[in-house]
Amino acid sequence: MQIHIDASRALNPQPTGVNVYAQEIIEHLVAELRGDDEMILYAPQWLESRVGVVFPELGGRVTWKFLKWPPKFLWTQVCLGWAWLCASRRDRDAVFFAPAHVAPLVSPRNLVVTIHDLAFELLPDAFSWHERIFARLLTRMNAAAARAIIVPSEETKIQLITRYNSKAEKIFVTLYALPRGVSAPATDADAAAVKQKFNVSRPFVLFVGRIEFKKGCDILVRAFEAVRARGTDVDLVLVGKPGTGYDPIKNQITVSPEKNRIHELGFVTNDDVAALYRAASVFALPTRYEGFGFIFLEAMHHGVPVVGMATGSVPEVAGDAALLARTEIEFQESLITAVADITLRQELIQRGFARVKNFDWKRAAKLTMTILCGRYEQ
Repeated sequence: MQIHIDASRALNPQPTGVNVYAQEIIEHLVAELRGDDEMILYAPQWLESRVGVVFPELGGRVTWKFLKWPPKFLWTQVCLGWAWLCASRRDRDAVFFAPAHVAPLVSPRNLVVTIHDLAFELLPDAFSWHERIFARLLTRMNAAAARAIIVPSEETKIQLITRYNSKAEKIFVTLYALPRGVSAPATDADAAAVKQKFNVSRPFVLFVGRIEFKKGCDILVRAFEAVRARGTDVDLVLVGKPGTGYDPIKNQITVSPEKNRIHELGFVTNDDVAALYRAASVFALPTRYEGFGFIFLEAMHHGVPVVGMATGSVPEVAGDAALLARTEIEFQESLITAVADITLRQELIQRGFARVKNFDWKRAAKLTMTILCGRYEQ
C-alpha cells in the first residue's frame, strides 16, 4: 500500500504543536510499514534542506517528493492538491494523510486528516478575521471529505460532532506524547546557573509558551499579583515569544504593582528551559483553550508541579497530576495554594512523573497506521 503524506508541516524551522505532531507521527509511522508498504512524503522545494535536520534517517521505504511552487502560499491547495489527484488516479488503493487540518480542498477519496482542535471556533478573539474564515472553511470541508479523522482528545471529537455534524464512527482519538526535542531533566547545578544567568534570585512561578491572550497570560499576571498580595516572596518568569494579543499583556505588566518581579526572558534554549523547570517552584498555564497541550507533559517530565485551567483537552492530558481550575478566581487560589504548600508540590511532581508514562508515540503510530489502512474499529 502506498501512503502519501503532507510532510510540509514537519519541516517548519520554528515548530509549534502541530509541527511537532507531524514530525513525531511521520517518524514513528515508518516503523509500522509492513510488506510492500511504501511512504511518499511531500514538501515544498524550498524546505528540502530541512529534511536532513528533521529526518536524518527514515529508511529505504520512504520516498521524498519536493514540489516546485514559486509563491510561498497556496502550495497545499494547488501544488499538493494536483500531485495527490494524479497519484490517486494511478493507484486507487493509495491513502492520503494530512497531519494538520489543512488538506487540499479538492482531495482524493481516500483521505485521512488530523484535526488538532477547533480553537478558532471556541476562542475567536485569539484569531484574526481572515484566520478564522480560512480555518473554518478548510476544517469543515476537510472533515466532510475525509474517510477518517484523527483527533488528540475526546474534547475535539465532541466539538466536531456538535459543530460540524461529523459522524462519530469516523473520528478516532489518538493521544500524542512528549516531543523528541524535550531535554533530559536538569540538575540542581543547572538550576542554580540558570537563575544566575537570568538574574532571578528568588523562588519563582514559571510560564513557558507564547505570551498571548489564548495562553491566558493576562489571567496569570493577575493571579501572580494575588499571590504577592498574600505576602509570598516569589517572582514570575515568562519564557516565550510574543503572540496574538501581546500588547495589552505588556501594558498590563508595565502598570502592575509587581512589575519588578515579572521577568520576560523571551526565547531561550532547550537546555535553559530544562534548567528553569528544575529551578521553578510551580509551572502555571491558565490557557483558555488547548487541543492537546504538549507543554503540560513537558513540565511534568521535568518534575515541576503544574497549575492550569480545566479548558479544552487539558483535563484529559493532565488528569489528577495537576491543579486545574474552572474559573479565574479558582486559578488564583490554586496558584496561591501550590506556591505555599511544599507537601502538595511534591505530591504533584510524583503524579506528573506517572502521568507522562501514559503517553507514547509508538502506540499513537500503531493506532494511526490501523486507521490509515482502514482496519481500525471503534
